[in-house]
Amino acid sequence: MATVTAVNKIGPHDLAGTVGLGPIPIEANEPVWHARWEGRLLGATVVAMTSGVLVPPTHRTQIEGLHPVAYMSMSYYELWLYALERACVAAGAITQEEIENRFTQLQADPEAPVSADANADAEIKSRTERLMHQGIPLGPDKLDQPPRFVAGDIVTTKRVAVVPGQSHTRIPGYAQGRTGVVEKVYPPMILEDALVAGGGIRLEYVYRVRLESSDVWPQDTGEHRMLVDLWESYLEVGAATDEDKVVSA
Repeated sequence: MATVTAVNKIGPHDLAGTVGLGPIPIEANEPVWHARWEGRLLGATVVAMTSGVLVPPTHRTQIEGLHPVAYMSMSYYELWLYALERACVAAGAITQEEIENRFTQLQADPEAPVSADANADAEIKSRTERLMHQGIPLGPDKLDQPPRFVAGDIVTTKRVAVVPGQSHTRIPGYAQGRTGVVEKVYPPMILEDALVAGGGIRLEYVYRVRLESSDVWPQDTGEHRMLVDLWESYLEVGAATDEDKVVSA
C-alpha cells in the first residue's frame, strides 16, 4: 500500500499551490513604491548589506519566522522593515529602546526630520554605489568537483526535513518529494540554507528541474509543467518512491 505524507509547509510565506486565499489583486500601472518611505527602506537595506549589518539570507529568515497572523497582516515593505530592524538590533547597530523612542517621536511629530550623519562612512558609501551599479559579484563558473547531475537525469526532490538549515530553505513545499527531470545546470551559487545555519559560505551547483503538475496535484488533468531552480542538496538520484511522495494541501 502506498504511503504518503502531507506537505509540511515551511512557513506563512510558502503559499505556492495553496488554495482558498482568494484572488490576487492586480493594479493597473502599479508604482514601484506606494509611499516614499518604501523607497528609503530599500536604500537602507542595501546600505545594511554593504556595511555587513545584514546578510541577505538572514533577512529572509527573519520574515519567514513571523507568526502567520503577523505575516499576513503586514505589507511587503513592512516585512522588510521588520527584518531590517531585527538585523540592526542583532548586529548592535541600534537598540530596541532607540527604535521605540524614535517611534514615539514620530507619533508626536510625523514630519520630524531625519538627522543626517555628518560622519557617514565613505567606504560604505563607495561599496553601496558599486553594488547598485554592478550588482552582486558572480561566483565561479565551476567547482573542483563536477555537477552531480546533467540535463536529462531523473531526480527526486527532498523533503524539507532533510535539507540543511531548517530555519530557511529555498525549496517550496509543493516541490518536495517529487520526481523531476533536470533540464539545465547552472553555475555554482551560495547555498543560503548552510549560511543561515552557521555553516559559512558553501557553493553548490543549481539545477532547473521540471515537475509535472499531475504529479504535484493528482486531480490536475492538464498537461502543465513547472520549472523549479534547486540546489544540489535538494536532489537525490532516481524517481521518488511511495515513501518519498507527499500530498499537496
